[in-house]
Amino acid sequence: MMSALYLPSASHRRTRQSALYQDTGRSDSLSCMYTQFASVQASSSGGVTIHSTLDLPVEKTVDKPRCLLDAIRRLPNQSLWQHMDLDGDGNWIIDALLGGTLAVAHDGSFKEHVDMSVCSAGLVLFCTHTNKLATISCAEKTRPGTASNYR
Repeated sequence: MMSALYLPSASHRRTRQSALYQDTGRSDSLSCMYTQFASVQASSSGGVTIHSTLDLPVEKTVDKPRCLLDAIRRLPNQSLWQHMDLDGDGNWIIDALLGGTLAVAHDGSFKEHVDMSVCSAGLVLFCTHTNKLATISCAEKTRPGTASNYR
């Protein structure tokens, strides 16, 4: 994934609403020196303003999973993943999310006239760059007051 390095603009006064950041012209792969992802909005002066930020986890784990699929296998409630079909090891999902090429669609189903205690859901993840696909579906029988389209 490519990133751009932006620094505060020396010619713009910071306001309560936002500070203007200028592109340094330096573009390289994400490095351990970066501590945040930022969602930015382009300004009319050619710079950007920060919309939101997300701190990157900096803690390293000794027993780090080698891929997304290994991480999923470590999660509790493995019944959620029984009906998962995934191209490769799933690392493409992370790359697509970070690269802005991940399309996601999901839907839930609850037919109260059939059974008040059953609901289901489906999820599709698709990378528009690599054409890789993941699908997940699950169904749950629960208490009638708990089952719904949004469970």
